[in-house]
Amino acid sequence: MSYADSITSLANQTVTVTRRQVTSRVKGRAQPPVVTTFVITASVQATSGRDLKRLPDGRITGDVWTVYTRQQLYLGCTEAGAEAGYQPDLLQIDGKQCEVEHLETWPHLGSVYYKAICRAVTA
Repeated sequence: MSYADSITSLANQTVTVTRRQVTSRVKGRAQPPVVTTFVITASVQATSGRDLKRLPDGRITGDVWTVYTRQQLYLGCTEAGAEAGYQPDLLQIDGKQCEVEHLETWPHLGSVYYKAICRAVTA
């Protein structure tokens, strides 16, 4: 079984993703961001100690999840590229809003896979 098949067979959750554009200003007034919501199938796991080391200092506590999926997720970027003008994706995991904090991509046999480390958003 290939790694790609492992992700597909271990996909244990349907996750709702909210993709938000950065708020723009028109004549000095903030405009409401464009928000897109869609559903993905993913393998959602508790984040391991090794993966927690990838996060910045002081960001290794709280509800942290690792999400493996074939659907593209955004970490957010204000510069050029596919993610330009987007905030980090929000994922609904176990009834909590979680924000993508770290994202890895890897190609395999013509497909691209994503591994995201997400943290529960606190108000």
